Amino acid sequence: MTTFTIGQLSKKTGVSVVAIRYYERIHLIPKANRRINGYRAYSSDFSEKIDCIKNLKSLGFSLKEIREFLELYNTTLPSSSVRSVISKKLQAIQEKINYLKKTGEVFESLLSKCDGSLPIASCPIVLYMKNPSQKKSI
Repeated sequence: MTTFTIGQLSKKTGVSVVAIRYYERIHLIPKANRRINGYRAYSSDFSEKIDCIKNLKSLGFSLKEIREFLELYNTTLPSSSVRSVISKKLQAIQEKINYLKKTGEVFESLLSKCDGSLPIASCPIVLYMKNPSQKKSI
């Protein structure tokens, strides 16, 4: 069985040594076996798991969500469990998109009310930031 040092695993996965040690510390990945010389010995299973963590992070999953996903991976539950996790994540993303759209509309409205020629103290943007309850009038 081929094993890797932590440095080799880091290069193979593109994940820093510090992150790999952190993943071990928080039990996202198991602790590696030690060689006689004391160095950690990582199998290819570690590489696959770290690639999975990296991919999930790139899709916006938190480490807590990644832990839950990885725990599902090691069960005999049907794939509907994974589907449920992804469905919840999609819903959260859609909610965030809606929030960002609304925020963008507020910014567009504020920008349309400020041509940049007013003193800062009477700028609608500044007034809004001081008193966001005005958002109903924007």
